[in-house]
Amino acid sequence: MTKAETEQAEQIARTIHPLLAGHIAEIQGAVLAELVATFIAGFHPDEYGDDILALHMETVRALVSIDRMKARPNEGGGAESPE
Repeated sequence: MTKAETEQAEQIARTIHPLLAGHIAEIQGAVLAELVATFIAGFHPDEYGDDILALHMETVRALVSIDRMKARPNEGGGAESPE
């Protein structure tokens, strides 16, 4: 993705975030699962579905790592932050 596409994706995510906030994790997960399922079913032929889902999960894992670092900037190398 280009930088502009990444910024657009981040903006859309920021727009959706308030709609999910305040709901229990099961509801949030179900909404996200529905969006991913619609994406895969609607935009990719059946023979590519598994590959797209695998790529999606790789991207999610990478983003989780980045978001965890943003959420806990003072933690390095797995050490706990002093309280």
